Amino acid sequence: GGMRADFKRGSRFTLPEPGVVGFLCVYLDGAGGASGQQRVRMALYRDSNGTPASKVVDSAPIQFFRDAPAEFRCLEVGSTPVPAGDYWIVIHTSGTAGVLRAYTNGAANWYGGADAFEDGTAESFGPGTAGAGTLSVYGVYLPDSEVRGSGRFTIGSTPSGGMTANFKRGSSFTLTED
Repeated sequence: GGMRADFKRGSRFTLPEPGVVGFLCVYLDGAGGASGQQRVRMALYRDSNGTPASKVVDSAPIQFFRDAPAEFRCLEVGSTPVPAGDYWIVIHTSGTAGVLRAYTNGAANWYGGADAFEDGTAESFGPGTAGAGTLSVYGVYLPDSEVRGSGRFTIGSTPSGGMTANFKRGSSFTLTED
């Protein structure tokens, strides 16, 4: 059915090694039955004994309209370093209630609770209840074991003069692998 307003719901997942999370993604459509639009933001919460606890990061909100096609939408959360462990990927929705639908199936891996949308995603998840299924959500992250860099990693010894406005500056570097 259509998703409630001022409510967040999530499913727990395990990051097997430390890394950097860049996007949180959710499968949604606008076929919840209500007219209008509904806003969504995504959040990542730490796990504490099987329930979401403290917020790690959240995205800016985006807006969806009735009849939005069913597809994965990925929302940027910057480059957030996270240690290995259990986390909750959370969908936070605004009013109008019932425009959007989320998709679930599988094992009972769902937890949700009230949270006013307009003041942002709460720092602590707060009280909630368990539900059925696992949400169709995922995080895009780069494990520390795969992080690579290219360029100069030492600080130059000669400072520039004042930088000219409306002028580009750059240095070339070689990538040593794809």
